Amino acid sequence: MVTRMFLHQASSAVSGTLPNSEQSAKAIEFSFESQAVNHSMDTTIGTAQVQLDFVNTTARSDAFGYVSKWVSPNLNQTSVAANTWRWNFAAKLNNTAPTNAYPTPSTNDRVPLCCYVWRPSTGAKVGDIFDGNTTAATYWDLGFENITAETLQNGTFTGAAVTCQVNDVIVVEAWVRYDGTSSSTTCSFMYDGTTVNTSSTNPTTVTNHASFLETPENLSFVTGGAPIDMTQSAAKTYSNKFITKV
Repeated sequence: MVTRMFLHQASSAVSGTLPNSEQSAKAIEFSFESQAVNHSMDTTIGTAQVQLDFVNTTARSDAFGYVSKWVSPNLNQTSVAANTWRWNFAAKLNNTAPTNAYPTPSTNDRVPLCCYVWRPSTGAKVGDIFDGNTTAATYWDLGFENITAETLQNGTFTGAAVTCQVNDVIVVEAWVRYDGTSSSTTCSFMYDGTTVNTSSTNPTTVTNHASFLETPENLSFVTGGAPIDMTQSAAKTYSNKFITKV
């Protein structure tokens, strides 16, 4: 059964230590929002689209941009299988004149991203599912170089297997590339909407878009908090006294 995890605006409710900085090997050149932000990501679709903006006023040449990151619920399994994952979101520009490329680079048609398993109990990355630059993914080019309408980005990447522990989480970091002049341009990333679209037609205009991360694996999540430890922590001593009710 496919597991589709939708990106939400709400903060992650996972307890423990979540990443307060991006974990990619890519050289970050600009950010949409603080790297300390950890949004939630789960199997429930959103209720109203959110638009995250970055206003570029600097000349850039295929620069890596960090958008934000999303955290799954706690896993209730000890491994994440190698699979072909799907990454799906919507984006747009407000001004195409100064822009050569967004969110894909001008030299190819691929979108960067970083996806990994994180251990909140220790505050450390367990392992990468995928940390791809724009030559290591297989996304479709939607021609964002000249599109001001909200447009779909939908494609796949090959994820590695990761050995994990119960209560670990999956984190996905959204990344983009930007190429253009110093003239002001607003780059937008959309998520948390009510409508799923997986069209392979390029480009596809969307509205109220529900962005998501998907794997063909049936992921198991902890429900109702952390698993209950039923192990007796210390020996108990009981007396042989009885209470008699008269």
